[in-house]
Amino acid sequence: MRQLILIFLATFTFSITSNAQFNVNGNETILTPKEDVAVPISLKGIQFKKYLSQDYKPAFVDDIKEQAYLRYNIFDDEMEYVKGNQIYYLKKEIGRTVRFADNTTYKVYQKSGTLKFFLVNVEGKNDLVTNQIVKFYPKEEPLSGYDRGKSADYKRRNDEFYIATKSRVIQLPTKKKSFYKFFGPKAAKIKSYLKKNRLSYKKIEDLEKVITYYNTL
Repeated sequence: MRQLILIFLATFTFSITSNAQFNVNGNETILTPKEDVAVPISLKGIQFKKYLSQDYKPAFVDDIKEQAYLRYNIFDDEMEYVKGNQIYYLKKEIGRTVRFADNTTYKVYQKSGTLKFFLVNVEGKNDLVTNQIVKFYPKEEPLSGYDRGKSADYKRRNDEFYIATKSRVIQLPTKKKSFYKFFGPKAAKIKSYLKKNRLSYKKIEDLEKVITYYNTL
């Protein structure tokens, strides 16, 4: 049965199949409908904290020429697309790349057997990527009449930095000795580079310089 080609918001070309999944250019499934899960009333006011941005922003997926409007749900680790009242998730495949118009790039890598979106800071033979984290904290009831308790909340946690190759991601150590050891036979050069340029191995802007240098060795 021939698929019906639809144009969503004049930005992204899709075709719809019998199982309600969506294809780009009629040949690759890249979107699946989000399951309709009821959100408790007490949590509706904090749902926005799950996201990198509340707005859907222009982006390109892989080498598809048509532009899409997406937003990143950090908590659920999903790239979302909306049409009407229906939200769709961008299918994860190793290497899938989302490039937003502001030059922010996300790419799918495999971490502990699970496909995940990482923010790409440096691209090269070794990518520097960031695992962004939002954690849910359930409501805490007061323990006494003097305790006010705590409302449920979604909170950003500290980012985790990884080195990524085509096949895997490895978290960069947070302790200095382990950090230098991570680079094996290049450790002495990395240590010298940080010292000479007064860089920190804990700051992402400095790590970008370090990994860019590392990729030249």
